[in-house]
Amino acid sequence: YASPPPAYWLWNAEAGFDLQTAGQPLSIHIAAYNLLNKTYRDYMNRFRYFSDEQGFNFVFRFRLPLQFFKHLK
Repeated sequence: YASPPPAYWLWNAEAGFDLQTAGQPLSIHIAAYNLLNKTYRDYMNRFRYFSDEQGFNFVFRFRLPLQFFKHLK
């Protein structure tokens, strides 16, 4: 076994909001991970011997549940 990789700090940010549109809940979220694009290797990842972890990552989530039937009687 190799020695563990050195320590590292990651900066992440996330923001979002929920609202109602036409009686349907709508959720919009924006997130950014590893903002400083730090090169690192996670000790718990079995591929740490071969490659670095993912760099800067930007995520946009849009969630609108499909509710075709409001009430089933």
